[in-house]
Amino acid sequence: MSDNKPLKKTSVVKDIKNPGGEFEEKTFNGLFRGRGDDSFGPKTNRFSSKAVVFGAAIVIAGLAFGMFIHYRNQTMRSVAELQQSFMRIVSFIDRSDISGDNAGSGVEPLDWTPGDSSILQAFDFWSEGGRFPEYLIAFNKDIDAAESEMASLKQSGLNWLFEDGEALVASLERLEKTVSSINDKAALLRNVASKFGFAGKISPAYLNLQSGLYTIKDGLAGLQEVLAGNSHIAFIFENVSEIRPAGGFNGSYADAAVKFGKIETLTVNDIFYPDQYFEENVVPPKPLQVIAKSWGARDANWFFDFPSSAEKTLSFLNGSSAYKDKAVEFQGVVAINSRAVERILDICGPIDLPEYKLTLTKDNFLTEIQEEVSLNSASKGPARKQILKVLAPKIVERIQQSDDTQKERLFASIFESFNRKDIRVYFKNRRLETAAESLGMTGSIYKSADGDYADYLAVANANINGGKTDVFMKQKISLKSELLSDGTIKNNLEIVRTHTGQNQKLSFYRATNQDYIQILAPKEAKALKATGNTSRTVTPKVNYAKAGYSRDPDVELFESGFQSAKKVLGYWLDVRPGKTGKLAVSYEQPSMIRDHFRFVYEKQSGVESSFKYEISAPPGFIFKETGISAFSYESDDPPKRLIIDLNLKQI
Repeated sequence: MSDNKPLKKTSVVKDIKNPGGEFEEKTFNGLFRGRGDDSFGPKTNRFSSKAVVFGAAIVIAGLAFGMFIHYRNQTMRSVAELQQSFMRIVSFIDRSDISGDNAGSGVEPLDWTPGDSSILQAFDFWSEGGRFPEYLIAFNKDIDAAESEMASLKQSGLNWLFEDGEALVASLERLEKTVSSINDKAALLRNVASKFGFAGKISPAYLNLQSGLYTIKDGLAGLQEVLAGNSHIAFIFENVSEIRPAGGFNGSYADAAVKFGKIETLTVNDIFYPDQYFEENVVPPKPLQVIAKSWGARDANWFFDFPSSAEKTLSFLNGSSAYKDKAVEFQGVVAINSRAVERILDICGPIDLPEYKLTLTKDNFLTEIQEEVSLNSASKGPARKQILKVLAPKIVERIQQSDDTQKERLFASIFESFNRKDIRVYFKNRRLETAAESLGMTGSIYKSADGDYADYLAVANANINGGKTDVFMKQKISLKSELLSDGTIKNNLEIVRTHTGQNQKLSFYRATNQDYIQILAPKEAKALKATGNTSRTVTPKVNYAKAGYSRDPDVELFESGFQSAKKVLGYWLDVRPGKTGKLAVSYEQPSMIRDHFRFVYEKQSGVESSFKYEISAPPGFIFKETGISAFSYESDDPPKRLIIDLNLKQI
């Protein structure tokens, strides 16, 4: 932890980042030498032009490149440490190092003498051990080969994705084989070094290397399986003006048909289209019964854990006769919210739309698109989203015309969107999903280890019949925690929401924000008191038992107060335009005193919220990190997953 500043009797720590959750590309010397309305019919917008397909290619390529670039950074840190270990071993084998021929080279000779002076031991050492430099050269060549293949993918991968799928799959296959070879050669080097007594001189980073390379290899294999088959991937476009627990409202989606490594078509639909052809009636989560008789794809992102919401989305899409009758089965979901699009416009914009008398920029994109899509939606029907059809090829054309610097910024913006949960992915292919999970791309919920002395918090808002007001909501979250001597954790949580849309010209911005707030805490948490919440009785529009509606097991678990092994405390909070609402909730969690304490906070996709955390140690204890009995963290822009580790010391 860094940037400690005194604040009365506490220590303020700002911007603690989640380790392993970053996608920024860094340079490591020596690693790579040289380098609402349901009145819509089954009309669709089908695009097969190169330009529009290129848009989906950007996101899929971002996933592929993100996988390798992130692990190239993370894993090659381990490579650097191993190379230093291996070079020190070479310095012993190469007698010139000992004689001082390489003095000043920066390579430290090993102080080692074979423990057994037998002739056989000596022979083994100088025969196999003498080949150690040769093995190291081969190891380095594989690293260079992987970097070269990555450069080819970066240069040509996007074009391959919509022009030459076979070339793309072949490149991924070569990269997978090279990564496997790197792992094999690293194991060989370690085994030879260990055989002759150097095991203690090899960096423990070797284990990180093995794990990282295995994940890369498995993820690349899974990506090949998805791309090389006959797959359909749903690109969900989320509206952050109508926030839902897993992100914005699922307003529109695109069916990307992938065959033999190539995106062949991209079909854009309103989210109500598949729901009209979903024949099974499913009881929705109780808060959604305010606006819906049955559950569907439009409301499937009800769970804070994105993979859980994505699985529900796929079940509704695949169960709809619109796809089931055509034997179409979606294999994955890519969720993209408007903030990710704004970043792309910041690089490629502004975009002129003369037919709409508009110039779209990152600053007006959401409001202008929303006005066009939402006004007179019933009379426009599916045509209300024609503006997206017009806009997409113009953005992609700008991307194609961009120079190398702009393209680098574009990929960086995609990685940033992953890092801020503005893009999340889910795949049925377990190998690819596991790799994406390791990269922090899936928006999955934090899983606590059994027996952890830890606390957890996530706040998930859900706009239910509250207009499109969330874009004008300002939210502050503060949590005060107290560790008691018996191990109990007492929490006092405040959520303050201010509605700033009172002066907007459009009525859906001036509506009362009706928010159902899910507070996710450890599964043993118990609510004590809540104040400031809005009282509301939800009356179902249907007698579900008599009507024969089916019940979803995850919804039933939610109704009992649990989700993804977390306790869910749910409250309504209505805020009128120009007003502020405050929800205060106290709850406690039983546990026991241990030396180490961990707190985890996760932010919601699509919601910008400040966060303040204060905790006091049990009587007779201090935190080693602060030297006192209190600790504090505060940030206007916390990371997507904040992990604070503290160590208790008895005084």
